[in-house]
Amino acid sequence: MADFIISILAGLVTGVIGTIFVFARTRIALYLRVGSLRKVWFPFLREDTVVILSGRLGNLPRSTTKVSFPEVEALISLKDFYRNFNGKFSIDNSLDTLISNYDHKHIILLGGQKANQITEQISKKIAIPISYDTKGNLTVHGGIFASVPDDGSPLQEDYALLLKCNSPFGQDKKLFVLAGNHGAATEAAVRF
Repeated sequence: MADFIISILAGLVTGVIGTIFVFARTRIALYLRVGSLRKVWFPFLREDTVVILSGRLGNLPRSTTKVSFPEVEALISLKDFYRNFNGKFSIDNSLDTLISNYDHKHIILLGGQKANQITEQISKKIAIPISYDTKGNLTVHGGIFASVPDDGSPLQEDYALLLKCNSPFGQDKKLFVLAGNHGAATEAAVRF
């Protein structure tokens, strides 16, 4: 009888050790695979992070605020990424909020300043001058990064901006801009 109890206990201990080993191996493999990404994303993995989508007015007065489909896809990618690190963020759209709401938060901006009013307001407050020309092409330090073609026909080539810097609201908070000339480039920036 004592041998039977010892066998059961040994099996349980082996099972617990095996489970711990598999869990640790999975976590270590994940950390090694995305360790450098974690350094980039570290401040944003806390609960005081907000993701701001580009809001647009609907065609009718009764319409709800619209957001671009590529930004929603980008948001889904961010949610999946955050799930790996047990991170959380809140979501706002640029039309239904004020810039003053973010002075105590880490901010992730989706969409360029032509589409996202909060990106436009914040880009005037950071040290790196970014803007977009009338066709929606990114301009930085006098250089124009034009979509190909830029005449409104289907895109063959586009540009995105990935910018991580201190938030203009305080040195202890960070700002991450993921903005493309168009929605497809914004989605690509998030996937990158």
